[in-house]
Amino acid sequence: MLPAIMDAPDTTRPARARRALLVGSLLAVTLHAFDEMAVVTVLPVIAAELGGRSLYGAVFFAYLLISLIGLVIGGGQAARRGPAWAFAWGLAAFASGLGLAALAPTMEFLVAGRAIQGLGGGMVSATVLVVINRGFAADERPRVLALNATAWVIPALIAPAAAGAIAEFASWRWVFGGLLPLVIVAGWLGVPAMRGLGAGHVERGFREELVDGVRMAGGLGAMLSALARSFGVLELGLFIVGGWLAAKPLWRVMPAGLLSIRPGLPSAVATKGLLVFAFFGTEAFIPLALIEIHGASPAMAGLALTGAALAWTGGAHLQARLAARASAPALGRLGSLCIAAGILAMLSLLEVGTPLAVAFLAWSLAGLGMGIAYNTVTVSAMAHTPDGGEGAASTALGITDALGISLATGLGGAVVAAADRLGLPTAEALGPIWLAAASVAALGALAALRLIGAAPISRTEEARP
Repeated sequence: MLPAIMDAPDTTRPARARRALLVGSLLAVTLHAFDEMAVVTVLPVIAAELGGRSLYGAVFFAYLLISLIGLVIGGGQAARRGPAWAFAWGLAAFASGLGLAALAPTMEFLVAGRAIQGLGGGMVSATVLVVINRGFAADERPRVLALNATAWVIPALIAPAAAGAIAEFASWRWVFGGLLPLVIVAGWLGVPAMRGLGAGHVERGFREELVDGVRMAGGLGAMLSALARSFGVLELGLFIVGGWLAAKPLWRVMPAGLLSIRPGLPSAVATKGLLVFAFFGTEAFIPLALIEIHGASPAMAGLALTGAALAWTGGAHLQARLAARASAPALGRLGSLCIAAGILAMLSLLEVGTPLAVAFLAWSLAGLGMGIAYNTVTVSAMAHTPDGGEGAASTALGITDALGISLATGLGGAVVAAADRLGLPTAEALGPIWLAAASVAALGALAALRLIGAAPISRTEEARP
């Protein structure tokens, strides 16, 4: 897989081209953030108009699962043809999905549009990390990643309210169609600036990448489908078959030494997976706890998530300032422990009478930890990616995100569903989920101790654990 050596980004490019590179990448991140926040807000309106309430969840999973294919293809094409090609085609697919969703006559068409968006979104996400790694020097990357985190702030604050107003006073279709100009601007600025970054090396063909992406998406889809059902022999078999389908292609795209948490890229990917699982496996059920246990309004429950989003951005900027003075293991451990502490503090919310302010403070602490740790592991991964191997590294990092979020929410949802069938209260279901998430965050703190890389590893020396 990938040897642990520093890459040599092109930092001699004109300042104007570098600014265009940065702005184009940030617009792509902002585009994804606006889309994600807005769709959550208007989907009830869409389902009421188009019918097909049974496909409500499919609107989200279609994007997520097909984005795995986009991540694999985007990373490979960024290496084979250069990031400009993958970025352009990713934006084109995203725009096509937006158009289909905006014109969708039924929920089935909307799901298809979201799937095409996922393909494009995955390609763009893989490309953005390649661009940061190859277009900016090592000491610039923490600041660029902090700006990427900031690109989520405005959508987090504005998108839900704006999408709701658009759906109420115009039409939900403009929530999708209104993003098309932003796609055009991102391409206009980003594609020309990325052309000078060139291509890297790639060991597999396009057909192999496509097959791997489809197997991962299909396998994960089967696993999530099994988790969503009542537990039984059929569901267990479906889960095992799904895991078998996804395991081999997943193994191929992940760096060697992942299970042994080898210092360098493997430790960064492993740490990131643990922290994503812990954070989003907790956050997905915070509104449920606040609404059902404490009788909070949806708006009040959302404040805890907004606070965490803002704290995440603050943590990212803090990491950028500390990166030159503190080691990666120290920052990774600090962030991981903040996440674990925030999750443990959230357990107090399972008791009736706990002030709701605890949720805001505790989850803001976890968000601060994610801002510190997430950027730390990403910078560490970039520092141990070889020149030309950025596509494979960005694919591994992107898939780690998707898998961590999917499995955490899927497993948590299965526990909540089982508790409902047994007639258990919400608090008794969420307690084990959040304790498990805190334990996983603690494991992330241990994995972070190996973030400082080992000596360069030649390809002949690489071996699976």
